[in-house]
Formats: sequence, C-alpha cells, structure tokens
Amino acid sequence: MSETKKIDILSIQDPAFAKYGHIVLDCDFTGPLNWLRTYATCPTNSVHYTADEPELTTMAVIKQISQTYFGGANIQAGYCSGHTNATPALEFHPYNGYEIIAAVSNTILVVAHTDDIQNGTIHSDHCEAFLLPADTAVILRPEALHYAPNTAPGEKTFITLVVLPAGTNVGESSESFKIGTTDIPFLVTNKVLLAREGSDEANSGAYVGLIGPMIVT
Repeated sequence: MSETKKIDILSIQDPAFAKYGHIVLDCDFTGPLNWLRTYATCPTNSVHYTADEPELTTMAVIKQISQTYFGGANIQAGYCSGHTNATPALEFHPYNGYEIIAAVSNTILVVAHTDDIQNGTIHSDHCEAFLLPADTAVILRPEALHYAPNTAPGEKTFITLVVLPAGTNVGESSESFKIGTTDIPFLVTNKVLLAREGSDEANSGAYVGLIGPMIVT
C-alpha cells in the first residue's frame, strides 16, 4: 500500500488560496447547480466527468461567464461528481486555462502551483486543501494544479460544475508542454497531467510526475 498523508482543510476564504484563484461573486449559479442536483450522474465509489453538457453550456450564466472571464471566447460547461478522498494526480490547462468550479454541496479542492514543478516532477508536500462550500464558485488560475475534487466531511459524494475553454479535455493530443527543460506530454487537449507512479492514471499511460505520499483528505 502506498504511503499517504492527510492534510488540513483550509477555508476557501483563507489568504493562502489567493495564489490559486478567487471566489466568483458576480454570477448567479442557481440554474446550473439546480440542474446538476436533478440530473447529474453521481457514483458513490468512483469519479465521473462530463466535459461538455449542452444543457449547461447553453444557460444564460455560462454566456455571461464567457464575456466576463474568457473575453467572449467559446467555453464549455460540464461537471465532475462522485466520491474520492485521494489525489492520485494533478493537472493544469496551459492555454487560457482559467477554470470555474461551483459546488452543489460542500466540496474539497486539493491544489498546488506550477511554480513548484521542478525537473518535471512536483512533490505532494506542495499540495493544499480548501473547503468550497455549497453554492459557492471559484475561478482557478491557469497555474493552479488540481484534480478531481474530494468529498467533504459529512458528505457522501460531491458534484461540481466545471467551466473551461471550449475543446479542453475532449480529444487526443500528441503535443507536449515545456516546463523548464522538461517536455511534459498533454494527456488530452489542453490538459497536462502529472500522475503518481502506480496510480490508475499512470497505469493508463499518463506521465509520472507527482511524487511523495498520496494526499488524502
């Protein structure tokens, strides 16, 4: 069994979150969050991800987000849901890679920063965890490493709205992204992922670049 490390969970309002992103206060997420409460697939022992859900992408608030946060560029709205308390990988989206995440219920975001990638790897000691309360949204900076949210204490599952530039996470890519002197391959379009050795992600061919104990919450 791999070594694990349980980390403290900070408030999303803690000043430490500022280097990763900030709370979104000028958009009303009631419509998409209510849709997710009603229709989202939500497994109880795994994680589900839908990159682009047309019922969400066509909502008025998503069009507002496009204008306010993406300069009018095409964006996609999907969701991530399920249950996990571990972080076997970290990812980021290099190209216009801002990401908005809104929570249906209390949810934990585990994040780190691309500045801490050295020689193609990042140690899990750099990870921090923040509690994203129900009905709250944040925007992550492109430099914010993250992965699937974790289930919060007292919750059985999580469901989050995920808004990204259109075309992210939806197709194969043969390109790579240079960090320092290391070329790290894109796992899929606009997604660079650093996986732990022995993880399902690594065993499926993802780049191995997350070292140290498995972060659990």
